Amino acid sequence: MKSLKRLHDILSFGNKFNVIVVPSNDFGEQEPWDEPEIEEYIRGHFKAEFPIMAKSVVTGQEALDLWKWVAGKAQSIPPMLSSSCELGNAGILD
Repeated sequence: MKSLKRLHDILSFGNKFNVIVVPSNDFGEQEPWDEPEIEEYIRGHFKAEFPIMAKSVVTGQEALDLWKWVAGKAQSIPPMLSSSCELGNAGILD
């Protein structure tokens, strides 16, 4: 998450880039909290200002349409997109 925040801080100037957090509990139950708790953690712990979507399903047929679109644009899901923010685990890119 720290790396995503830094990436957002560097590239979001002029609204040309944005990180979008898609909380999900589909990867090892890393985000069991409710949406308000997830947002409080991300905003409070990382001082992140990027958009946080509603907690969503990102695997299987019930997957969020945005996630399906992103996954469909790549031959495989890039490591940085393999899960949303991993709360309590320093983030994907750290």
